[in-house]
Amino acid sequence: MPNTKKILVVDDEQNLIDMLKDYLPKVMKHQLYIALTGEEALKILADKKPDVLLLDMQLPGIKGIQVLRIIRQKYPDTKVLVITTYDKEVKEEVTKLKVDGFFPKPLILNEVIDRLKEVLEAKEGQDTTVTPVALDEVKKREGIIPKAKILFIEKEFWMPYLLPISDMPEYPPPLVEPYGEYDYEVVYCQKEAMRALVGLKPDIVICATSVPQEDRYGTQSVSTADLIVKIMRSRYAPKGIIVHGTQRDINSHGLKGLVDDSSIWVGDVDLYRRQEETEKDKENAERLNKMLWRICFEHNLVRRTE
Repeated sequence: MPNTKKILVVDDEQNLIDMLKDYLPKVMKHQLYIALTGEEALKILADKKPDVLLLDMQLPGIKGIQVLRIIRQKYPDTKVLVITTYDKEVKEEVTKLKVDGFFPKPLILNEVIDRLKEVLEAKEGQDTTVTPVALDEVKKREGIIPKAKILFIEKEFWMPYLLPISDMPEYPPPLVEPYGEYDYEVVYCQKEAMRALVGLKPDIVICATSVPQEDRYGTQSVSTADLIVKIMRSRYAPKGIIVHGTQRDINSHGLKGLVDDSSIWVGDVDLYRRQEETEKDKENAERLNKMLWRICFEHNLVRRTE
């Protein structure tokens, strides 16, 4: 195919890689390459000359920022979209080096796909660089409250509690100061997701990279790529799909051993151990909330108080 381009995804989170490897070929008919380390990425760069990279900054061995420096020296025409959990820390340097997309984790998947398409369809020589925006720069707005319906597709029950949803005694107290009004539903297997999508008609879907097909307990989780494609093509497609994933286990509420490796990007956190609450818990709650604010502000999912 004459218009086929080459995409290289570089990330060490196997769950996320598996999901993207399944998902991208279904929505973009381009040649896809995968690298789990910076060293692998450099080898593919030299051998295959990809047109665009989706590059994670935090890699084992050679870090993403070093890979980006090498690309700018040796392959200046290669487009690079950066994905990172450390958006605040790397923003200044990637701005100097110039990038064609900047996406804090967890990923808003439809934003990543839309930007990949824009970059790949750009005319030769067209400047596609962007000014990176870190989540830290997403601020509350006077007289405006984010307001949205959210569908969680998860394999761990506590993800919704990263939202400041309630101060009722039966729930954990909010980790961050409430800002946003959210109705939500949670499903714990892929079989229930489409039913919930039709019933709730969510504005935002928050989805793990892998979730059991039918039974929450005792069933191995599988990639949600096919499910996400189905959701995106549905008449009830949401404004944004936030995808999160990591290989780390969790020890949450006695569930360790009942499910496989967690796809929860926040890592080893038990949100019910309130006496052990850490700043990292609050940081992760703030990241998720600011992702939601971004989507709500962009799509006017708000309630005005003035």
